[in-house]
This record gives sequence, structure tokens and C-alpha cells, in this order.
Amino acid sequence: MTNACEQLAQASKSNLGKQDRIREALKTATSGWEALLSDDSDVYVAVPGRPSSHPVKARSTAVSDILKQVVFDETQLHASDRLVEEHVSGLISRTRLKGGAPETLHVRVGWTDREIVIDLGTETFECVRIDADGWRVDDRSPVLFKRPDGMRALPLPVREGDISLLASHLHFADRKDFIIVCGFLLGALWQTGPFHPLVVYGQRGSSKSTMSLILKSIIDPGSPSFRSLDNGTWDTYIGAGHSYLIVLDNISSLSSAQSDLLCSLSTGGGFNVRARYSNDQEITFEAKRPIIMNGIESFVRRDDLMDRSLVVECPEITKDVRKTEEEVFSDFERELPAILGGLYDAASEALRNRFSPKPERLPRKADFAVWVSGAEVVLGLEPGGFLKTLWEHEEARDAELFLESPVARYIQERVDENGILEATCGQLIEQVKSWSTKGHGVPSTPQGMAAELRRVAPLLRSKNIEMTKKRGGSNGDRLRVFLRLNAGD
Repeated sequence: MTNACEQLAQASKSNLGKQDRIREALKTATSGWEALLSDDSDVYVAVPGRPSSHPVKARSTAVSDILKQVVFDETQLHASDRLVEEHVSGLISRTRLKGGAPETLHVRVGWTDREIVIDLGTETFECVRIDADGWRVDDRSPVLFKRPDGMRALPLPVREGDISLLASHLHFADRKDFIIVCGFLLGALWQTGPFHPLVVYGQRGSSKSTMSLILKSIIDPGSPSFRSLDNGTWDTYIGAGHSYLIVLDNISSLSSAQSDLLCSLSTGGGFNVRARYSNDQEITFEAKRPIIMNGIESFVRRDDLMDRSLVVECPEITKDVRKTEEEVFSDFERELPAILGGLYDAASEALRNRFSPKPERLPRKADFAVWVSGAEVVLGLEPGGFLKTLWEHEEARDAELFLESPVARYIQERVDENGILEATCGQLIEQVKSWSTKGHGVPSTPQGMAAELRRVAPLLRSKNIEMTKKRGGSNGDRLRVFLRLNAGD
């Protein structure tokens, strides 16, 4: 019995000695590591084999694997997950206690005051640095990047590129749609102002999903190729932390909450959650991302998202010109380096012209319009050509929205006949239902009609119809609407 106890004590002492050696090796391994606190409340470390511009999250499989390998090389001992986690937790705590301003870590595209910086995602950590004088490939980045697990590499761009080569790989009936897409790609590289979601409509067989993937491959190739809104705000913002450009495929409808979420994500929003249920600390998730959405039917209904979106349409591809997806991507990837070179030339031109005098009259997407207009020469447009295309795009979209609203069409017909229309929201519901053959799209409550009138008010103004409202009734709870043609029209 005594011998057994002595052996157990000796084994325990030996095990403690091994753990001490492992702890010392872990301490030595990280003594030269630079740790930083990021603006998303995580701690990152610069590890051997990677430039300091590409730190790794401290609590990650990559860091754990590095530490285990270093310990084994140093001691021939295997570090347990518990000892590694214990050491990493101490490193994280010391970094947080040290304080200091959080650092911004970019995903794929970063910016300085004068440069756009694009992480190519290569194993040798090259980036493309674009300024007003041109662009160059560099192995040193002036900004910090983080690399999500699904990030894929972009090819090296080539000089004397040509973004117009992209047109042969997309399928549009109208060249204006191609110009809008080029504007979207250029807008996705610049952080000033909001991003504008690209909405791609098309019939079944119009290759809208393939086109979405092609555009993602130009800016931010990676997996998953498509993301979903079904899991709510939390998962959407977590996903935005792992992708720069987000693609939502085959959307049939968007709820009000989903529309609001997309607006927030494209303009720069976030949300807070409790760090732990046992205290009142919060973790903040923030992101601003370019977005591509596609679907068959018109799924963007809310005004705020509608005003922010760029809408293009893919016609159906006929059997005689249809290709396999393998053929499409093989042809596209062969010309991608030249397409990238052309896009980066356009971005440099836009930087060179960003302080030029602005047009006196700007469309709703003003920041976007000014930025892309600075690259018109490289995009093959005449001066003012992009603004003209954007104005026509917005007018065409407004016309489509007008046709989709039975309320707007009814009001125009009545006002055109009588010069004026006066009714409560409840009366207007009954009138539109009687007038409309299908009744689809007619609000069912006075509150819904009031909201629809707010939505179509800008469309009515484009037809010279002004709307004024006042409250009446014994309690002032009846909203009366007056619609009339502008004087002199």
C-alpha cells in the first residue's frame, strides 16, 4: 500500500513538472508577440510566419495549433487544450487591462486618407494599394486586415486592364444596366457615404445567380458564396464580419425587419448584446457592407431600401447561347486579371477627381454619383454620362413602382379627371378596391393606407400631384387627404 502511494505521489510530482515546463514554453513562445484590441472587442496577435498587418484572433484554432507545435518542438511534450486556453486567456486579459484605443481590422478592403487597400488573400500576403497616381501590388499593407476562414485569393491584376471585358460575361438587354453594375463595383471599393445594394431581377434561367457570383468574385471571392437573412440580426452581422461583399440568392420576399436590417448593413449599423448573462457588459457588432440580392419577382417593397438600391434586370438566356457554369467561369477567370486592372484604374481615376467641382444637380444617391462620375473616362463614358444613366435609372424605377401601386394609379386617374381628390383613408380604401380589378396591393386598414400614401407621395409629386393632410372628426382622429394638380400644370 505504501509503495502504491509513493508511486502515485511521484507520478503527480512528475506531471506537475511537465506542466510547469509547458507553461514556461508557452510564456517564452508568446513573449515577442504583439497583441492588440480590435474595434470589435476581440484580441488579436501578430504570430510568426505572418506580417504584422495580418494578425490572428488570439482565441482561435490557428493560435492554439501554433502554440502546441512550438511547445512540442521546445520540450517534446504535448500541451493540453486546457493549458493552452489558460495561457491565451491570460494574454487576452493583460491586453484588455493595458487599454488603449481599439484598432480597426478590415476584411478584404481597407482605407487610409489617400489610399484604397485590397487584401488579395494570397499565401504571401500581397495587397493592392490604389491612390490618385495609380495602383501597385505590395507585400506591405498600411492598414490591418483579418482573414476569415472562407476567404479565397484574388488573382494578380494586370496593367492596361479593361473593365469593359466584363460585359461579355454578364447578360443584360440594356447597356445602362452594365454601367450601373460597373458603378456598383466601383462604389464597393470606397467607404465614403453608404453602399447601395445591387438588386438583380430575372426570370428563371436568366443566370442571375451566376452573375451575382461573378460580381462577388471580382470584389471578395470566398465561401459561403451565398448568405441568408433567415436567422436574424445576430447571424447577419456575424456573417458580415466574415465577408466583405454579401450575396443573398433567390429572394422571394423581404419582411419589414429584413428590409430595415439591409438598410442598416448598407449604411453602417450595428447592435449590442450582453457579453455574459451574469453581468451588464455588452459586446458591439458593427459593419457596413456592399450587398447583392437576386430574385424573380419584385421583392424590394419598403421605401427606404428601395431608395438605396440599384436595380438591374437579366433577360432569359435562350438555348442557342446557353453555356455550362464551368464554361462561364472558365472564360471569366481567364479575363479576370485584366478586369481587375481596369477596375483599379477606375478607382485611381475616381480618387484623382474626388475633389473636383460637383454637379449642381445630384440624384438621390449623391455620394455614389459623385464618386463614380470621377471615373467616367476609364469607364468609357462621356462627361456627365454616369449621372445621366443614374437619372434615367431612377426615373425608370419610379415608373415601375408607380405601375405596381394601385393606390398611386387610382389617384392619378381621379386627379387627371377632376383636378382634385378629397377623401379619408377609409374612403380611399373602398374607392381603390372598387376601381381595381384585382384588389392586390390595396391596404386593408386606414393606418395601412396612410403608410402607403407616404410611400407613393414622391411618385405622385413626379406626376405634379401634391398631397396635403388634415385631421377632422369630433375627436380629430379622421385623416382627410387632399390631392390636387400643381397650380399652372
